[in-house]
Amino acid sequence: MPGEQGKVLIAGGYGQVGRVMAHELSSQFPGQVIVAGRNRTKAEALATEFGNGTQARQIDVFASGMLEKFLDDVCLVIMCLNQGEVSFVRTCLELGIHYIDLSAQYDFQTKVESLDTVAKEHGATALLSVGLTPGLSNLLAAYAKKQFDDLTHLDIFIMLGLGDVHGHAAIAWLVDHLDAEFFVHDGGLPLKVKSFNESRACHFPGISEKRTAFRFNFSDQHVIPETLKIPSVSTWLCFDSSFVTRVISMLARRGIGRLVRLKILRALTINLLSKFRMGSDICTVKVQAHGLINGEQTLREYHVTGHGEAKLTGLVAAEAAKLVMRGGQPKGVFHIEQLVSPGGFIHQLITLDPRFSYDLAGYCNSGPST
Repeated sequence: MPGEQGKVLIAGGYGQVGRVMAHELSSQFPGQVIVAGRNRTKAEALATEFGNGTQARQIDVFASGMLEKFLDDVCLVIMCLNQGEVSFVRTCLELGIHYIDLSAQYDFQTKVESLDTVAKEHGATALLSVGLTPGLSNLLAAYAKKQFDDLTHLDIFIMLGLGDVHGHAAIAWLVDHLDAEFFVHDGGLPLKVKSFNESRACHFPGISEKRTAFRFNFSDQHVIPETLKIPSVSTWLCFDSSFVTRVISMLARRGIGRLVRLKILRALTINLLSKFRMGSDICTVKVQAHGLINGEQTLREYHVTGHGEAKLTGLVAAEAAKLVMRGGQPKGVFHIEQLVSPGGFIHQLITLDPRFSYDLAGYCNSGPST
């Protein structure tokens, strides 16, 4: 396949999401995929399992200095680990190595955005908001934007299945943001809100009754108003169990978030949630778009549904990696909706798993959320 030469290093490649990417990319780029992390044994086991010349490499991206020697044959790094600082990202970009990050942390994404000049100077492309949300949610928003003459308000709804195997990072993200206070864009102005403190009802595909989803601090609602110039954007979260969604929202409003920030309780909570299973492994990203089409106020809905949050997230990242590896992308720091044609990307994604489905027709019978 023509494009970039060199290897793809997946940092945290033996985690739930990383292994999906490694499996998909190893068949597309045999001999060019490296599963990397601090645990050599896990990396080697996965490399052996996937074959196709997949390699293992022990690397600590949080260690200072001498990282260059681990990256001398790498043309693309895909980061599956949460980082607080951007020293490793800067190292990659200064070496001219392309970079993809799955982080949902807006503060971290902002720090990476500040490296845009570094990326351009060294001929590298950095791609953010890659995954489920942010990621697919950004692409659905970009698709909706193209359908409207004036898109004024966007609600993003996420439903996650509690029967799924969720990665440690995803669970930690939920625990750490149970009572987060943050700002959203409302009519172009900042509005201070709090996780699980407000709700919206929404119909999800394949489910007869409406589900109640609650505000949550995903980064897409902060990024999309800037990249797509949509004045009002909010993201709402629920689970496939209405009962569990209500319980979590009640606990969040009663201050459980402050307790689980204590180190011991945080570790215990994450461990318990990683073992908790009930319901299905379904996951859905849906956007409701409000605005003008042909001079009339219009509501349209678009969604993608899959089975397995980690699988859907990993395949979004793998498709983004294929795009970068083919070459020809502009240099600098971008969010996925700034580089990717949303309709074509989503269609290609759906072909990778027969259980995935989507609806980009946009028409709905449910009426506005209340």
